[in-house]
Formats: sequence, C-alpha cells, structure tokens
Amino acid sequence: MEREPTREEGEVNEDIDAAAGGEESGTGGSRKRKQAQGARKKGGEEKVPGLVKRGGRAAMVVGGGGMAAAAAGSTLLEYQVHNVLTEAHVDLAAARQRGKGMVVAVDGAVEKLKETLLAMPEGEQVTADAALPYVEGLVGQEGMRSLAFAFHPPTRMQVVGSYAHAGSPAASHARGHSSGGGDGGDGGDGGGAGVGSVARPCTHVDVAVEMPQACFREKDILNHRYFARRALYLATLARHLAQCDWVAAVEWSTLRDDVCKPILAVIPRACKGWPLRLIPCLPPSTFPSRKLAPSRNNVRQATSKGGELLATPKYNMGVVEDGAHMEAHDVISHAMALVPALPHGLVLLKIWARQRYGTKRQVAPADWLNGFQLSLLAAHLASPHNPHRRITPAMSAFQIFRCVMEAMGGTDLLQQPIFLTAPDGSPNALQANSQARRDMQRAFDWVLCDPSGTVNYASRVSKSALHQFRLDAQLTYSVIKSGGAPVACLPGQPVMLAFMQPCAVADRFDLIARVHDAPPATAQAALLLDESQHRRREEVAAGVVARGMGERATAVRVYPREVPAGWRLEQGMPAVAGAPMLIGVSLASPDTAFRLVDKGPSADNKAEALKFRAFWGPKAELRRWKDGTVTEAVAWEGTQSLRHLIPSRLIAFALQRHLGLEECAVRVTGGELDFALKVEGKDPASSAPALSAAFERLSSLLRQLPSLPLSIVALHSLSPATRGAAAFPPSPCPPATAGGPGYGEGMWRRCVDPVPVAVQLEASSKWPDDPEALRLTRHAFCLQIANSLQQPHGVEVEAARDAVDVMVEGFAFRLVLLHDYVPPTEDVTSSPSSSSLTPLIAPSPLPTLPSSSFSETHRTLQHHSTLNGLTGRHPTFGSIARLAKRWVAAHLFSSHLKEEAVELLVAHTLIAPNPLPLLAPKSRLAGLLRFFRLLASYDWLSQPLIVDVNSNFSHEDVQQIQARFDSRLPPHRDALGSSARSVAKRLKQSAADGGREGEKERERRPAMCLATPYDRDGDTWTHLGPSVEALERLCAFAQSAEQVLAQLITGEGEGDGGGEGAGEERGRKGGGKGREGGGEKHRAVQWKSLFLSPLATSFDLIIRLHPASLPHHPRVLFPAPKALSTTKGWLQVPSSLNPDPSSSSSSSSSSPPSSFTPSLHRLTSAGPALLIGFNPPALLLAHLQERFGSVLTFWYDGLCGSEVIGATWRIPIGASADGSAVAPSLPRRAQQAHVLPCSQQAEKDLPCHVVNVAAIIDDISMMGAGLVASVYVRQ
Repeated sequence: MEREPTREEGEVNEDIDAAAGGEESGTGGSRKRKQAQGARKKGGEEKVPGLVKRGGRAAMVVGGGGMAAAAAGSTLLEYQVHNVLTEAHVDLAAARQRGKGMVVAVDGAVEKLKETLLAMPEGEQVTADAALPYVEGLVGQEGMRSLAFAFHPPTRMQVVGSYAHAGSPAASHARGHSSGGGDGGDGGDGGGAGVGSVARPCTHVDVAVEMPQACFREKDILNHRYFARRALYLATLARHLAQCDWVAAVEWSTLRDDVCKPILAVIPRACKGWPLRLIPCLPPSTFPSRKLAPSRNNVRQATSKGGELLATPKYNMGVVEDGAHMEAHDVISHAMALVPALPHGLVLLKIWARQRYGTKRQVAPADWLNGFQLSLLAAHLASPHNPHRRITPAMSAFQIFRCVMEAMGGTDLLQQPIFLTAPDGSPNALQANSQARRDMQRAFDWVLCDPSGTVNYASRVSKSALHQFRLDAQLTYSVIKSGGAPVACLPGQPVMLAFMQPCAVADRFDLIARVHDAPPATAQAALLLDESQHRRREEVAAGVVARGMGERATAVRVYPREVPAGWRLEQGMPAVAGAPMLIGVSLASPDTAFRLVDKGPSADNKAEALKFRAFWGPKAELRRWKDGTVTEAVAWEGTQSLRHLIPSRLIAFALQRHLGLEECAVRVTGGELDFALKVEGKDPASSAPALSAAFERLSSLLRQLPSLPLSIVALHSLSPATRGAAAFPPSPCPPATAGGPGYGEGMWRRCVDPVPVAVQLEASSKWPDDPEALRLTRHAFCLQIANSLQQPHGVEVEAARDAVDVMVEGFAFRLVLLHDYVPPTEDVTSSPSSSSLTPLIAPSPLPTLPSSSFSETHRTLQHHSTLNGLTGRHPTFGSIARLAKRWVAAHLFSSHLKEEAVELLVAHTLIAPNPLPLLAPKSRLAGLLRFFRLLASYDWLSQPLIVDVNSNFSHEDVQQIQARFDSRLPPHRDALGSSARSVAKRLKQSAADGGREGEKERERRPAMCLATPYDRDGDTWTHLGPSVEALERLCAFAQSAEQVLAQLITGEGEGDGGGEGAGEERGRKGGGKGREGGGEKHRAVQWKSLFLSPLATSFDLIIRLHPASLPHHPRVLFPAPKALSTTKGWLQVPSSLNPDPSSSSSSSSSSPPSSFTPSLHRLTSAGPALLIGFNPPALLLAHLQERFGSVLTFWYDGLCGSEVIGATWRIPIGASADGSAVAPSLPRRAQQAHVLPCSQQAEKDLPCHVVNVAAIIDDISMMGAGLVASVYVRQ
C-alpha cells in the first residue's frame, strides 16, 4: 500500500520545487516546477524523471527511446546527474527566498530552541539521580558520588552540519563548535556557502550546544566522569524541553553509536520531519590538550598484564572532539567560497556513500566515512594550499565527484594520513611534531587531522571499513573512467547505478558470519579499556578473520553493532554487546578461495612458525612439498563437491578459537541450500569426473568407426551437466542386467537421463534437398552408427529416426547429427519434434523425451560454447545455475521457463553491468540472491535483457537490439509508462490483454527477451514461454524469495519457532550454549521454505501424481500429502480409475498401479530394462496442454521434484468469454464437452460460455489413469 505524504513532506517537496526552479526565470522555472510536482503525485514513488525504484531498490530507466538516442554520452549523464541533484538536494537559500514552507518553520524552531535553552535558570543542583542507571553503568557506585554540579545554561548554540551551509539566521548569531560530524551521513559538515548541502532523506538539523566550563572539573577526564556529567547535562535539557508547548517529542540517540556519547533529538510540532539534534560541545580551554594526547592514559583500569597503564587514544579522542574549535567549519566554508559547485558535489558524495552503508538506517555505521568526513576530504582536495590539489573552481558537481573518487580509489589517499590546513595557509601543527604524528598514526587506522593537530576526525574509522570504502571508490572510478562501459547497456547507466543502487550486507558479500558474542557481566565491565568491549571484540574478530582467510578473501568487514532504536537514557547503558555480530567476507577467485591447503612459513623461520602454530593450534602441521621444502601448513578435508564449504569452516574455526566461543555461537553461510541439490544425501555432481571419462571413451569409439559414409569431425556435448549447470547431473547406473544392484526397489532406479551429444560430420554437398529424403538419410546414418558401435565393440545401442542412444560406462549418451547443410524448410522457431527414442532393452516402443529440432541443435551448441567459456572465468556459475533451476522447478515453472533461459539469467548476474556497484558473486547463495533480484526488478516489458558474455556487442549493436525490440512493442506498453511501480501493473494489463490478442501476435513478441550474440532477437529460448501471465507470477515469486533469502543470510528472518529466540538468549548468557536442537531444526525449515510452493493460494486445480510414477522420486522435497493437507477450501475429486492414494497397497507399492496405461504397464513390469529419458509426468503434461491448453495453464516441475501438476484457469469460471477465444485449438468434441453455452450475452453481443469443470476433471482422470492419484479443485 502506498503511503500518502505527510504535511511536512509535502512542504519539503514545495521547497525542492522552488529549488528546482530557483535558478530559472520566467516560464522556464515555472515549467520545471510543474514537471517536478507532476512527477511527485504519488508520495511513495521516486520523483526524479528517469529514476525509478524497482522492488524497493532504485534503478535507472531512460524514458523514451528517442531521447536515449539523441542525448547520448556525457549529455545524457549530465541530465541524469541534474535529476539526482534536483531530487536529493534541498536548496535552503532558495526556499527561504519564498518566505514560507518547511525551511522557514525549521528556522523558527531553531530560534525557539535557542531562546528556550539560553533562558533556563541556573543554580539547580544536578545529581546522578537525573540519569541513574546510565551513569552507574559509566562510573559505577563509587564514581557517582562526585558527579553533582550546579547547572548553568548553555553559553553558546550554533547550527552546524549541512543545514549551516545555507547561512541560516540561527547559524549567523555566533560562532559555535563542531561535534565531529553527528551520527548521520550528513551531520557536522559545517560551512556557509549559501545553498546548503542537505541531501534527502536525512533532513535533520545539528545544533551544537556549548556546555559551560563551570559544570566540569579538571579531573573529569578520568574514568568516564566527563561522559557521565555530559549525560546529566543533556538529561536536564531534555527534562526542560519536554515541558515546552512547541516540542512534540524528545528522543534519544547516540553519536556514531558510541554508548558513551548520547545526543538529544527534539521534534518540533511545526516541522516534525526535521528533528533538531542537540550535540553537546565544550569550551576550548576546559581540559588541557596535552593530557588528552593519544599516548596518555585516562582510564586507570586499562592496564597490561604487568600492571602498566596502557594508552587510551580512542577514549581521549572522544573527549577532545567535544572541545575542538571550529577549524573544520572554517576549512569547509573556505573551500565552498572557492568552488561554487562544491555543495552539489558533496550531495553526490553523500548519496554515493549512503548507498553503501549496508544498514536499513539512514545513518552511517560507526566505522564508516560519513558526510562530515567526506566534506573535509573534498575541502582538502580543493584547498589552494594543498600541493596535491585536484578540485578547481571551474568544476561541476559531477567533476568534483569524479575527482574525489579518483583520489580515494586511484591513489593512496586513504592509506596515508591527511593533515588539514587552515584557510590562511598556516601549516598543520601536527606535521611539525614528528613524535606526536607517529603516536597519532599508531593509535588509529586512519588519520584526518584538524589544523590544530589535536583532533583526528577519523578516529572511529576502522581498517576493514576503510579498505571496503577504497574498493568501492576504485570500482566507481573505473566505471567513470571507462565512460560507462561495458556497452551492453545505455550510456551512463552503470554510473547512475553507482548512485542509486543500495548495497545491503547480503548483497555485497559472498559469506556472512553471524556471531553471538557473550556480553560482559556488568555494564561497567564493558568500559574498562580504551573503548567499549563490544567494539574491541569487533576489531579482534575482523583481524582474526582477515588473517585466517589471507589470500582467500579480498575484503573482510565487521559491521559495528548499533544502539537499539527507541533507546532512552533512563533505561541505562544501551544493550549493544548482546546483539549478534555480522562479518561480511568477499571471496577471491574460487581456485584460491576453495583451495585445500594453506601454506605457512618455512620450518626454519622459528619465530613465524610459532606465530602460525599459535594462530591455528591443532590444525597446523608440518608438510613437505614436491620441491623438497618443509613448511607449516593447514589442510582442510573435503571432496570436490564440498570445497565451497572450506571458507565457512575456516572462519568458524578461527572465531571459535580466538574469541572463546562455542561451536553453536558462530554460524557462517555457505551450504544451507545444498540439500536441494542432493539425492539420497549425495550430490550427483560428484560424478562429473566419471562423466568426463565416459565422454572421452565415447569420442574415441566414434572416431574409430571405419564404415561411415562421412567421417566424424568432432563431438560436442550439449548437456548442461558437462558445463556444471545441470541441477541433477546424471550418475552412472548399474549394468542393465537382471542381477544388477538397485533393481526391484522402484521404477525410478531404472530411469536414466540422457546426455545429448552433437556428432559433427565432415562437409558434403550430397545431402538431399527434399525434406523427406533428408529425414530418411539422417535415419539411415543413425542406424549405421548404431550398428558400427554394437557389433565390434559390444556397446549397448538403440537407434531412432533422429538420434542414437549409447550406454558407455553407465552413462546414456544421446547422439544427434550435426552437419553443414541446413535444409531450406527448417524453421528455427519450430517446436520440438515429435520423433522419439525407444528405451533400451524395452519390450514396447514407448516414446521418451522428444529430441530437439535440427536448427535448435545448432543454437544449443552455440549456447553451450558461450556458457562453457563463462564457466572458466566464473567457476561459481554452475552451482548458481543449479540452485536457480531447482528453485524454478520447485515452484512449477519448468513448463514456462526453459533451462537455457535460466542459465542466461544467471550469466547476466555474473557479468557487467548488472553487478555494479557490486562485484560478481563468488558463492552460490550470493549468486542466487542476484538471480532473484534480476527476475523481480527488471523491466521485462520495456527492455530486452542483453547477455553479452564475451563483450561482442558494440553500442550500435545494443541500439539495434533495442530498436528491434521496440518495434514489436504494442501501443499499450508505452502508454503505461516506465516507472518501476508500474511494472507489475503493466504485466497484469498485458496478461489481461493477452486473451484478446491473437496467437500469432503473442508468438511474435515473447514476454521475456534474452538477446545474445547468437540470438539478437532474443526469442530462441523464450518464444514458447513464459507468457505474460507466467512472467508476472515468476516475478512475484522471485521478489518474495529475494526478501526471504536476504533475511536468512543476515539472520534477520530467524523467528522463535521451536525455541529459536529462547535458545539465542540462553546462548548470550552462556557464551553461545543452548542454541542447538529446536533452533537448528527451525533454521533448516526456514531455508527449506525457499523451495516450498504455496499450492493452496497459487492454483485453481492441483493434480496429484502417484509417487511411483515419478522417474526420480528421491528428488521430491515436499511430499504431496503433507503439502495438500493444509489446503482449506479445496475439494478432492477421486476417480474410480485411480486407487485411493492413502491405501496401503498404493502407498507401499514400488511400481505404478495396475491401471497404468497399457504400454506403460508392460514397459515398467517387464524386467530390469533401463529407461532412457523416460518421464511419464512430462508425457501427461504434453497431452494435457494439447487438450486443455486454451482453457487451463499448467505448471509443472521438470526435474521431477514435485508430486503435483498445478493448473490455473485462463478465463474466469462462469464469466463471459469471446466465442472465438474459447479453445480455438481444441477438437470440436472437446469444445462441446468442456465449454457450455450460457443464456447471458457477453459484451458486443458475443456468445457467452461457461467452463464445464466436471467434464475437465473426468477427462484428466481418464487421460492420467494410473498416473493421477487425485485431483483437487478450488471451491
């Protein structure tokens, strides 16, 4: 449901409208304001033309193909950047010129705040009782006795941060103090350039409140006493403000999630969308700066094992930053005066950084670079006193953004300390003191020092966050530098995705570790070191994982735990340490990340060898290598199919060992969905080496055949199993003899999936032109191959008209001919041939799976060659494709989306530009999440999906593909617009219009277009499906699966079913104990639910099949009786032809019932013959589609992992339908039996019909006699 904009939001929009047209005059500005207002008719949608949100995420869509062609390159990019600024930037100066609106109300609230606080009476005695639980957690019982002080009102108040850039009236009264940036992405920027740098949606006002020096003592810097007095002062302000009529609410939060530094948020009644955040500051001479140097100790409990006091640099910096003068304010103000476009450039930087927070809050993580630090960084690059100056006054906003990205990603700027200079050019005081500079660099991961040399504005930035930030900047700059390449997209699209695509934790990392750390015994115990215990544990965890992974990982990021939302000072210290710790890991190449052995230092290097053994403990061992060297090493056991679990096991082991955690306290993602790819507990992918060996032997046998009219040039595998993308690769079957093992336990043990192989023949000009003669020639060639293999080599062979089945080392290969002659009558888009093969040693010529047409064989070969190369570059492609196919089949989409289409979708998630601003996934879970997002968010009705695996397309090729796609669009698709929220609406509209369109029109323009270098029309694998109806359902399922999977990866989706929540609580108290049993089972059920299709709400008819009729019954995840037991409102329709599935004879039988179709019954009851490609449900589905395809849409699991076939009505039951649209392809008797005339008249005097449901159910039961157990109908 879309939310209506509040009054405050509406007024903010008016201010932005004024900003959009503030620089224009006359009709131009009015026209822009009208356009901006028209784009914001709906409160929940994006307001920028060309920018839309898809599935809750922002993406870029260029409206109108003509505009995209005309405004190419940099012109289009500048247009898009302008739209971003118009949407996100709030021009406060332009809004004040109007004299009304939200900004004026905010200025009034700031004035009232100043009047209220400065008028507070002084002399009131403030004691620890004002914030008793919190203060006790800081200083303990003993320290509380000396905290009392006489209250004095603030000496000064100053608006700081982004809001102060516009020169607000409140900001011009006095010169205030910086707070160090606030806790938001835009807080604490300082400045005064006139236009402001507020970037929506962070619309708040930071107000620095200077506390009088009389409220503090010199020794308050010791043992958290200053922070206790600071909290008491704020509590007194909060109590006084809560009684004011103009205040709607008073809320608490913290500065950068620092539990020692609460801040106050005052919500004015006149502008509730603009909270005033009160940030306490100190006069400059309150505490001696020498006593707060990084090398000094001010927490007496922070001692070494020998009793020596340790330095407390982070604690000291927390005090210093409150008492620092406004050097940062002057630096930013001076830079903005020199560079007019700097405020807009800062807005772009803030938007870019905000998309990479990785949290749901619009607040930067505690260790991330926020808007304040980015503003200082940009000001440093714009300073004329900087010898490495990059930003000049003539630059535009995007050029400023590009320069900052180049400096952060293309140089070592973020790896070196930065010393800011004063506007007058005086050198930084720290640069002249080498010892103090070394102390500062040794104490912090990064130094961004103020001109006075006392404050490090980057004291909270962690090493892991800085590394991740630099990687993001490198990726963004590389895209900008390449001009928006690759070409398989519109110009500028990758650059805009860098601004508009959020990077959630589950999106940007391949592995996520969730650590339930044991909280300290008391709140005070957590503050006995330089920083809080949970922050120290996070640093240790980051170092442990980074060292343990080594070259296996490209990035390790520990997300700082956040103060719970809604926390209040009266509740005591925030419960941060009890929250789980999230650690993200980006993997290197799979060859490195999944290796079996980690090589350590040489055994001769005693010091390093001791460190190695101390880290790995019992895992470390000495190993002699082939070159004769002896080194320390760590070996990880695992078969080829389990090597992807090695990084997860490594991380879990290292964290448990060095953090002292129980095994159940650490959970690392990796193999949670492996169950979906296993058959009877074993992954069939482990048989890949045996399959390769069998293929090589087959190739050798065929090349040695002497009696063929044309020699065999090459053999090409067409199976996804040979490129690692088959959901269930074939396993070697036992010999087809009566005494072979595994027989007599069910029909599924005799069913073998064939491996299609293209046999390429030498060129010849003697192929006949007559189609019938050509077919007979192919048939004769197949017989010749079969005879040549069977007689001298004793290979089991069975030939048909178009192919040959060959058994080699337990694998069934299906040979199809491939020659250079293409018959003129061959149709590329023709449906699969009805010709078939005979099962090996079968007593009846029963048809098996249909073979492909001649032209489709060529396309399949091209498809295989393309993706086989992709597998070499991205080895995780196969495992991701397997999970994607399993998911598609589990939700019964196999009859609508072909396997090749699924593989192309997965391939698109691995190549640019789709991953931007993310890297290609290196794990199967991350890849599956990207697959879901692509399905759910792509605008299928307006854009072709271009899958350019080898970068073969030029910009002209992309434009031609788009033009060809646009030429096939119906008028109503463009009329419905291209906004993200209208994608679902357009899908539904197209599905509704589909009933009024002809079959030829629907075949001419498939709903999903997958353009590749070998298929620029993009319809080879989608011309038969999915339809618009199926695509709509597929996108909805993918959107739901994406949300569930993201929550499961990060642990947000864990409920308390089965005692999960209680187990976690027990684990926090006992270091991780008590989360086994019910909690683990509940998590397994949650992961398994990804593949559970909601039958009761998704279908109108459910056809339940006999389990014995499935050729691969062990693949079933959810047996039909359990799945259908909750289908209330459904009617089960049994048939006399189908025995009761609940009876003992039916349920215990390992073979199909006796009422099986005669040929099926003879085939399955006669001996242990292997059944190659035998799939009774697929045959039944083909007959159902042929007979009822105009009335029902069928849904089916092509992997035989479900015991049901779903069906939905194509026309409403009992509703009128166009007489010409009712089953035009059905026989006349079927129309008479299944569609009854109605006395009512439809629109335009057309006859009305009603579907005969009873007759359809009876026919389904008769057609599926022996296969269908029962039919369920929605009542």
